[in-house]
Amino acid sequence: MKIVNIFNKIMTKPEKLYYIPARLGLMDWMSDERYLKFAYKKIYKRNLNLDNPKYYSEQIAWLKLNYRNELARKASNKWEVRDFVKEKIGEEYLISDYGYWESPSDIEFNELPNSFVLKPVAGTGDVILVRDKAIIDEKKIVKSLEKSMKNDFSHLTKEWVYYEQKQGILAEKLLDFEGGKYPNDYKFFCFYGKPEFLYVASEREKDVKFSFFDLDWNLLPVYNGHVWDETLKKPKTFDEMLEVARKLSEPFPMVRVDLYEYEGEVKFGELTFYHFGGNTPFKPDEWDLYFGKYFSLSKTKKYLT
Repeated sequence: MKIVNIFNKIMTKPEKLYYIPARLGLMDWMSDERYLKFAYKKIYKRNLNLDNPKYYSEQIAWLKLNYRNELARKASNKWEVRDFVKEKIGEEYLISDYGYWESPSDIEFNELPNSFVLKPVAGTGDVILVRDKAIIDEKKIVKSLEKSMKNDFSHLTKEWVYYEQKQGILAEKLLDFEGGKYPNDYKFFCFYGKPEFLYVASEREKDVKFSFFDLDWNLLPVYNGHVWDETLKKPKTFDEMLEVARKLSEPFPMVRVDLYEYEGEVKFGELTFYHFGGNTPFKPDEWDLYFGKYFSLSKTKKYLT
């Protein structure tokens, strides 16, 4: 049964078939550039142009290979980025934290409140949501987090900022609404310190939706892994979100700034330097080219260190 389930998952995303030999180490002989070109051709059905990247997906690949900035590495770590946020916009924008531990086995559950979130601070590890500490299985949670921390996907997607990241577990306040509804996640795509467009991840508690908007809150007909919600309203704190995104993205050529609106306040989520690892196509494909218009190779080279 397990083999059948794995096969079904693979066949729903046949463009990701190269993940299998990559996970087995059978493609380690490839340079990062050759690997990215191979994967890009599999996913996008076209050659990767690194000399003059026009598509947004190509630009992500270019940054993976050429952009080396230790601040970006720090900003991609969910624990270390907190100092950056405090300095740039103030501690009040951070979600309250309850603790940090280098190993899941060190988590002090007895000192945590009744509800909280546990998240690995490096990479894309699974997040543990706890609404009632009285009914959790602590050993099961520790085992799950240990497994998650071992899943280093950076070598599969060549996401440099996650290479050799310092691992750890962060406990934060659970942003939750009545009925277990999650807050919407507002994700701003920023270039050279300027937000240009965003998408909203909504209804995470059931069937998540990704709705793309321009900065005038016009819905964009873009499919990027999930269908959109035409009924979403612009948040009251939208202008403040834009200012926060500007300040946090200022040091970087291209970054996605993720924010929440919770109880009338803007809260920081995370900074993402490679949207979906560059491996989830926009549909229709023309939007990949449209979003690429905000990137300038000559301007970006000024950010190289």
